[in-house]
Amino acid sequence: MTEFAEEARSRAARLLRMAGSVGPLERARLIEYANATPEPPVMGSFGIGTTGCPDCRRTMWQQRDADGPVWVCAFCGRVEAVTVRCPHCDVPMEPPPAGWFDRWRCPACPRVAATGDGAEDVERRERDRRAALNLLDGLDDLDGLDSLDDLDDLDGLDGPEGLDGRAAGSPVPGR
Repeated sequence: MTEFAEEARSRAARLLRMAGSVGPLERARLIEYANATPEPPVMGSFGIGTTGCPDCRRTMWQQRDADGPVWVCAFCGRVEAVTVRCPHCDVPMEPPPAGWFDRWRCPACPRVAATGDGAEDVERRERDRRAALNLLDGLDDLDGLDSLDDLDDLDGLDGPEGLDGRAAGSPVPGR
């Protein structure tokens, strides 16, 4: 079945299909449940984003409106904007464009974050970004090399293994 056909099914039909063959009483309860509860948000690549509602202490679901991502309480209906702050600059980060993956950008520095990332996650991602840039900058020094074997002789461009993934003197990558 195509994704379009699956999306066109009603929520009750999807719940009944997931439950398998059930008796008429269970089918009636599932249909009543589907009609009485709100639709959950669309599942993204990282699952459904949830947080606690400060008013009623129930679950808020992450949704997206025209202005960007928002939290919507499934019980009391409270709506508040999703915000992510840069741990380095202590400023609100810019939300991702509609339809884009969950990557917030700091307007003051090159740091990026996903919703729910802690300061350690943001700083780890920044360290990884800088390490990748340092490796790319080091590739400028590779002009004039005749083979990958010459890479093991360069200091500062590689760690315990050469850039080709081989330990010094090993013919097999990673060994």
